[in-house]
Amino acid sequence: MTHCDGLDEFDQEYTNTSGLCIDDFEIRVLALSRITTSKEAANRR
Repeated sequence: MTHCDGLDEFDQEYTNTSGLCIDDFEIRVLALSRITTSKEAANRR
């Protein structure tokens, strides 16, 4: 995926992420509210 409707640039959205540890790895997770914003902007409710 190279584009998400309704979201800001990657660097800006990255500041809205939270760290989640799985085993020995930390992954960054985008807030659910930002994901739903993207889906609504793409008219995929």
